[in-house]
Amino acid sequence: MFSNRVEAEKIFEKMDFESIKNFDDIGFYVLPRETEVYYDIRKANEYIKENHIENGLSEKELEMFKVK
Repeated sequence: MFSNRVEAEKIFEKMDFESIKNFDDIGFYVLPRETEVYYDIRKANEYIKENHIENGLSEKELEMFKVK
């Protein structure tokens, strides 16, 4: 889990979600700067493993892991 929002934002800015195959290294939640939304990264990673996804998640798939 990120220690603070600034750290999370810096990492998020560099991410290309479509190329991510394993979310374990990212942390538990990601808070994008342009939206006030958290994503449950552990559930996203489980989904990737269960469905044998090799090319990362689409934006539509990522929406499934928003924390409300």
